[in-house]
Amino acid sequence: MTDRNQGGRVTIGGLGPAGPGLMTVETVEAIKAAPVVRLRTSIHPAAEVVDAPSYDYLYELHDTFEAVYSAIVDDLIELSQTSEVLYLVPGAPTVAERTVELLIADGSVEVQLLAAMSFLDLTWSRLNIDPVERGVSLVDGHSFAARLPTLSGSVLVSQCHNNNVMSDVKLAFGSREPVRATVLHHLGLDDEAIVDVPWPQIDQTVEADHLTSLFISSLPASPASAIADFSALVARLRRDCAWDRDQTHLSLVRYLLEETYEVVEAIESNADGSAVAGELGDLLFQVVLHAVIGDESAAFDLVDIVESISKKLVHRHPELFGADAELADLPAREATAQWERLKAAEVGDASQFGNVPELPPLAKAVKLMDKGDAIGFRWPDIALAQAKVDEELGEFRAETDLDGQERELGDVFLALVGLARIMGIDPDTSLRRSNRTFIARLRHLEAAAREAGEDLTSFGLEDLMIRWRAAKFAVSTAEAALQTD
Repeated sequence: MTDRNQGGRVTIGGLGPAGPGLMTVETVEAIKAAPVVRLRTSIHPAAEVVDAPSYDYLYELHDTFEAVYSAIVDDLIELSQTSEVLYLVPGAPTVAERTVELLIADGSVEVQLLAAMSFLDLTWSRLNIDPVERGVSLVDGHSFAARLPTLSGSVLVSQCHNNNVMSDVKLAFGSREPVRATVLHHLGLDDEAIVDVPWPQIDQTVEADHLTSLFISSLPASPASAIADFSALVARLRRDCAWDRDQTHLSLVRYLLEETYEVVEAIESNADGSAVAGELGDLLFQVVLHAVIGDESAAFDLVDIVESISKKLVHRHPELFGADAELADLPAREATAQWERLKAAEVGDASQFGNVPELPPLAKAVKLMDKGDAIGFRWPDIALAQAKVDEELGEFRAETDLDGQERELGDVFLALVGLARIMGIDPDTSLRRSNRTFIARLRHLEAAAREAGEDLTSFGLEDLMIRWRAAKFAVSTAEAALQTD
């Protein structure tokens, strides 16, 4: 292991972006004067004029680039103990050069950087753009997929040193991908190529190597950029719109509930994707508006909301993110029980039944039975669950006073929830479906009476039931036709 306490000096120069003609005079003079010179790699057009050993052999000895770079740094530090060292890297020392970062971070030797021309200088001149004015982001091709959610605008993807990297960049997008991109290959050399191509062809245009990069003039909207723009829009509404300015966390509760149910309605009515997206957008507006209001009093902001749920999800999935990663295939029932245990521990309540939110009664009954299910409190088959419904109906019929009937009717509802769960039916969904059907039949009944010039309030129950059966048949026929289509 190299002694990190002896000091030393390493000067770092750049070979430029192409042939020897683009090296600086300062670097050329440094090469002539240096007692010890090392090349990071000899695979560079300008390396042919430098008579010095390279570290190419280390790429064969190590499995990762990081291991190679660490080995280079160790050797440079060891060499610097007995002589000043000139270390030459492709391009410029300050651009996309990990070994330089590691050497400076080590701190055990003095580091001097020589100015040099990088591939970026050639790129901007060939593209005829000002990267500052355009706000161009520079991304390593190996980390492009991980960085993509945070990127927007124009992007230059460097280190596209083979076509596999280019393919990974191409496949990083989902349904939203750029229309075209520009492949930049061997800039400054005789076989320089600058090719504007359709996005699917970016990995088929040239034989990519260490002198290949990719310019994307405009990225499609990403989740991060879309949320940032939307947050700014909501902040402006809060500032300039009288209605939004008047809202508080409390006043928005009713809208939060309304928008939530409208999302549910869109999903359950099999609305198309744009309709569901629209309703989810209305719900997102409520969340972001709460975040903007929270930020005004420094209570919380959108970042706090996202970090809170991210932390919670990671903590409640130790089978994915913790030491128990081998339990990734945990059965759903065990995963649910684990979630409830961790949730109870977070709120400091050891009881699994002490942390049930104040949901609407039917939804709360389902939640309570979910928790009972986690400890095995569940009917083993449908027949027993149906028998429980019959038992509770019998007790309801046996009651004679209103208070007792109310109590027993509640037990009937609970028994029905238990039956629904064992059958795999969500009671809320089932009731909402019946509500929609009930509304459709009433509207048909109303329309038929209006068309006939009749007044529904003038009919007795027997006449209404005759018309109700006709409406029921008509609506059922229409629903069946829709399902067939």
